[in-house]
Amino acid sequence: MADQSRKMKVVEKRNTLFIGFSSCMESIDEVCRIAETYLKTNIPEISSQMFALNLLMREGLTNAVRHGNRNDSGKDVGFLLKVTDKALVHMEIEDQGKGFDWGKQETSQMEEAEDHGRGIPIMQSYATWYGYNKKGNILYIQKEVTP
Repeated sequence: MADQSRKMKVVEKRNTLFIGFSSCMESIDEVCRIAETYLKTNIPEISSQMFALNLLMREGLTNAVRHGNRNDSGKDVGFLLKVTDKALVHMEIEDQGKGFDWGKQETSQMEEAEDHGRGIPIMQSYATWYGYNKKGNILYIQKEVTP
């Protein structure tokens, strides 16, 4: 019997890649590998910026699986990646969780010894722009890419 928790749906269209997968931490490496290949194919000069893009993807995807869907492999994560005019990468990560008060989280101080709470500081440092829907279960990220 196939492992249901590892099913993945990949749809590639002009300038857009969608990956849907069940909430398993093990799936994140494969999602990032597919996304990196897609980006390098569509923006050949992007290699120097892959660290930041991978960090943004991994952090958003990890938070969707771990915090949004609470590691429930019966829930899905949707990841949309869009390249605009070869100068801007849009990411959208949606989980099926109840969401969170990202405004409150954005202004709270993170304890140095904590093993969580680094998502928003990473977004602030590496994204050109980021935001959430009102509910807090969809993360939007934009990253300008320069040759």
